[in-house]
Parts: sequence; structure tokens; C-alpha cells
Amino acid sequence: MRLLFRQFIPILLLSLLLITSARADSCPDSFRDSSRDTLQQELSTLLNSINHHNDLYEDGRPVITDEEYDALTRRQRLLERCLGLTQTASTPPLDQNHRYPMGSLSKADGPDDIEAFLDNARRLGSPVILQPKIDGIAIELVYRYGKLVQALTRGQRRSGKGIDLMPLIPAISTIPKQLPNNLAEIVLHGELYALTSNEHAKGSASARHYVAGLVNRGSPSIKELKYLKFFPWHWVKSPLGNIQGNNLELEEWGFNNITASTHPVKDLYDVASLRNQYSLKNRMEDIPMDGIVLKLGSTTIQQRLGHLDGTPYWAIAWKFPSTTKATSIKDITWTIGRTGQVTVIVEVEPVTVNGITITRVNIGPEEYFSSQDIAIHDTISVSLKGAATPVHGKVLNRPEHRHHTTVPAQNRFNGMTCLRYSPECKEQFLSRVLWLIGNNGLDMPSVDKRDIQTLIEEGKIHTLADLFTLTEDELPQPALDILKEPQLSLAQSLRALGIPEIGQKRADKLAEKARNWSAVFKTSPEQIQDWLGCSSNKAQMMHDYIHSPEITALAQQLMK
Repeated sequence: MRLLFRQFIPILLLSLLLITSARADSCPDSFRDSSRDTLQQELSTLLNSINHHNDLYEDGRPVITDEEYDALTRRQRLLERCLGLTQTASTPPLDQNHRYPMGSLSKADGPDDIEAFLDNARRLGSPVILQPKIDGIAIELVYRYGKLVQALTRGQRRSGKGIDLMPLIPAISTIPKQLPNNLAEIVLHGELYALTSNEHAKGSASARHYVAGLVNRGSPSIKELKYLKFFPWHWVKSPLGNIQGNNLELEEWGFNNITASTHPVKDLYDVASLRNQYSLKNRMEDIPMDGIVLKLGSTTIQQRLGHLDGTPYWAIAWKFPSTTKATSIKDITWTIGRTGQVTVIVEVEPVTVNGITITRVNIGPEEYFSSQDIAIHDTISVSLKGAATPVHGKVLNRPEHRHHTTVPAQNRFNGMTCLRYSPECKEQFLSRVLWLIGNNGLDMPSVDKRDIQTLIEEGKIHTLADLFTLTEDELPQPALDILKEPQLSLAQSLRALGIPEIGQKRADKLAEKARNWSAVFKTSPEQIQDWLGCSSNKAQMMHDYIHSPEITALAQQLMK
């Protein structure tokens, strides 16, 4: 019975640190509306996608950014929570050549996870320390009686085997080859990294990719190796009892900048403040970081808690606010502008980036959309351009239940199409009318898009000139007054016509040369080309547009 109780104590302690792993209330409503089979299908394809990108990364051929990879794994954890699963992500097999297992850290999804970790640390009676999460490759160093005898990278996912770094160690100046002590064994886990200012690293996707590629080379450059840095973040089974003592000892032995990067924290305010400071440093300085790490400061309690497949129960990472998120496409729509440009819009599950909630993303022209194989239910990466413009990055996952949408082909629309209404022309014709009544044309603020849509649907507007036949039953009096006497200059009228390839400057130039409507209609394509300095094809298109029956009728109304 006493033995069973002793075995139960560590399990009880572990459970305190795992409280945050099953927050059922964090499953979004959009996920709850999906069937369990649908969520399981997406998770299955998502895990396949993650493994595929792991393979590409290990081969030195990454096709997505680190942030996009992190966005994928965040979505994986979200799906697992909604399904009530424990973590299913494949982890690398443990390399039996390592002295102690090396796994990845547990990730905090937000402040609640950090609060829970701090609360559990208080229950366990351990202080908490914070360190920056250096973005390099994890390695293990083994010293025996002061001499470095083994250096391995963390095991790769396919083989589980770490890369032997011993042939490279002589060139890496930040790793001591001999320690001034006679301890039987010292095992250190830490990060091998390159400064972002390293000229050799600038051609790689990131400083971490550069280091991974460098150590994977058959014969890496000694000149490049000497610029690598090392940050020890764990002394395995240290006899000193606390991390601060470890740091002082390690610095005496020749490892640099550990104490300055280790901070005691007491509450969420301390953690959030330091995280913000390091996030700023990450943008301002050249040490690659992607977040912060919290650890129990007592190495005695660390050893009691242990790990699961190398993932320690006594530490948690909190990454910097992501500028890229993964989300699922709910619907695909499109717009067709006045010039015939088909632009595809996707509606997505709401995600928040830098305080902005994204629900719709402009994918871009139809030709680009068609080349990307994008479908409903796909997982895509999204970010912000500037302060608040959502942009699409890549398709990160294509589940089996994806559904393609037929989007109008761009080759069916151009600047000469849809001068009158037809069902196929609904979008472009609406855009033409809105241009005419907007500030590029008649400037009729008392009429909005919904008013025009209703009039088109009721059959009151078939051509642009029909706008001038509407009555007080159909338009407010201020709009009718403008239509009765447009009072536009020739340049303004030309702009209002929506002539392809003619902006404000060209409209001004054409009006200056023609001087009146009669001359506009008598102008030849050659004259237009000469006056505006455009190609013969564009001049011919402008000429044909002006002389089309629908535009001629509109011009006659604008002459009033």
C-alpha cells in the first residue's frame, strides 16, 4: 500500500500541471456546428499535412513559413480539444543515443494557460523563472570528467536519430570543449542558433532553417560554424537544486549570457511584461526568438515531475503574438468590377490577428484563385497587410470533404462587356451603375448600392442611360435633381462614362484636346493614341467603347 501511494504522488503532481489541457469551453461555435466525422476527417488530413511539412523541413526544402507551421499545429490542438482527444501529433522516436530524452515544449494558447501554470507552481512550492525561447535547433552536450564526449541534435522525426555534431564542435567557439570540473557526467540541453544579422543566414527562410541546413551538410564551412551561438537551457539532473545556481556555475565554465536572460516571475503581469519586452527585442535585435519559456525554478521538483516522451511537465512555452493564423474556408464568393475584373473572396471561420477579427479574405484575381486549387473547408493561412487588411498566404491543408466552387472565368469579362443588364452580367453591370452615381461620376450620395440593386431586380434599369428615366417613386428628389441637370464638365463626364484605361489624368487630357462632345465623337483611334500616348490597341478600345450604343446614349444624357 505504501508503495502504491508513493507511485501515486508523482501522478497527482503531474495532474496539477495538466489542468489546462482539456478546456472544453475553448471549442468555437463554428466547430461545434460540424459533425464529429467532419472534424475527425480534417484532423486526419491536418496531421498528414504536418508530417509532410516535417519531412520537407528535414530535407531542407520547407515550403511554408515557421508561423504558418505554428498556425497548423495550433489548429490541430483546437480540433483535438473539440474532439475531446489527448494530443495526437506524431513526435519523433526517442534517440537511444541521447543520454536523456529530448522533446518539444508544451505550448500555451493564452494567458489562461500561463495563470494555471503559475498556480500549479505555487501549489508545488516552486519559484518560476522565465527565459527567452531562442529559435535555433535543440542539441544535447555530454561532458565526462570535464571533457566534451558527445554532441547530438534532437532526433529527426522520421528516423529519431540525432546528427552527430562532434566533428563540427572544434569550430563552434561558444561551446566549451573542456569544463574546469571533475564531475563524472554533465548533460546539457540547449539551443544552437545563428544571429539574424549573420550574412550567411540571410539567404535562408529563417535563421533556424539556416542552422539546420548547415549542420546537415556533408562538410559545412568552418568559417560559418564559428559564428554559431549556443544557449544552454537545461542542466539535466543538476545537483545544485535551482536554476539560478545552475546558471552561475555554467557561466563560470564559459557559457555566456544565461543569467541576464533568466528572470524570476511571480504573476501574469510579470510574465506578460517580459514577453512584450522580448517581443520588442526580437524585432529590434539580432537574436532569433519566437517566444518565452516558463520553468519551475526548483530542479528538485523538476526531476520529480519528469517528462512524457521528452516533453517536460515542468515547463511551458508562450510564443509571441502570431501575425499569421490558420482558419477554414466556409464559403467562396466573388465580385466583378466595372472593368470586368473577377475578384474572389473567401469567407472564413473568424480568427483574430493583432486585435483584428478576420472573417473575409480577398484572394485576388480569378486566374490566381484557379491556379491555387482552393476549395471550401480548406485550411489557409491569413495575416494582415499594414494595419488592417487581411491577406491570404497559402493553403495549408486540403481535407477529403473539401468542396470546389465554380467561379466565373476571367476571359468572359473585360472593359467592353456588360454595358447592359443580363443575368450573367449582374455583377459587372451593377458595378458600372455604382461608378456612374459615385464620386467619380454624378456623385449621388442619397442613393446607395441596395437602392440600385432593387431597381435592377425590378427591371427599372437595363442600361446606364435608364437611370435618367427614373421617377420620384423610384429615387429621392436630390438624386432626380442631379439627373435632370448633371452639371458636369467635359472631363468629369468622360470620367463618369467609365471608359477603359482612362483615369482622371487621361480624362483631363482628352477633354483638353477635344474641347467639346462633338469633337469627342469625331475623334479617330489614331488621334486618341496621339493625344493620350497609349498603344494602338488601347486607343481602338477607347474609341469603340465611346461609340457603343449604350455609352452614346449615356453621353447624350450627360450633355444636358
